Order: sequence, then structure tokens, then C-alpha cells
Amino acid sequence: MTDQPAVALHAGHDGSHCPVANYLNHLDAGDISGALESFTADASYTRPSLGPHEDGPQSVKGRDQLQALLVERGRKPWRHRIRLCIQDGPLVLVTGHVEHEGETVPRAQFISSATIDGGRIVSYVVLTASTPEVGGST
Repeated sequence: MTDQPAVALHAGHDGSHCPVANYLNHLDAGDISGALESFTADASYTRPSLGPHEDGPQSVKGRDQLQALLVERGRKPWRHRIRLCIQDGPLVLVTGHVEHEGETVPRAQFISSATIDGGRIVSYVVLTASTPEVGGST
């Protein structure tokens, strides 16, 4: 018999039991201070570019750099919907989609990986991809 890791699975739209949910909820609300509280002081954070003015992925380390990145990002007119959160000890894998406010059609998919310590995010990496419109070309 082998030792199996204790894995927690959280599925559904609210993602309330997922350690990354608190960060995403504050981010969606435009609450930068609340979003920052989800991270350790020395956290690393990597995300894809969010527009034509950015060149490639954006990576920062520490709350000061993360705050500057989130302030520059600002509040967006969309919401993250967690579909699945898998946690194995401090490691967390999250997948979901993004909906524009007032819509229920996913505009993009995301997957993120995080390391948690003491309930806070130590490292966070997210990848996104646009969802093709129904009936549109691929």
C-alpha cells in the first residue's frame, strides 16, 4: 500500500472553499487592498498580458510590485467563476472562466497554480485563453 496525498476537490461556481477565491473576489470588486491581503509579503505573481500595451507575461515579486501591477490593471468589467479547485497540501490548482458583467457566456478560460502558506498565497501563476464565440470561426 502506498501513501496517497490528501487531496481536496472543490467544484462549482462560487469556489468559496478554494484558497484562491478570496483573492479573485476582491480583484473582481476592484478592492486592491483586499486582494493584496490574500498574498504573503514576498509573494511572486505571474499573469499574461492584458492588452496590446503589454509585451508578454507580467511577473512581479513582493506586495509593493504586486500592488503597482493591480493598480495599473484596475477593475475590469468581468468576473472570475471558479469551476474546479484542487488542493494538495499547500499546492492549489484552479480552473474556471471569465464572464463579462451582466452576461453568462464565458469570454475566456483560465487556469492557475498557487502555493499557499498560512492561508495566504506565496506564489501565483495564471494562464488565460479567449473562448471562441458560439457559431464564430475558430
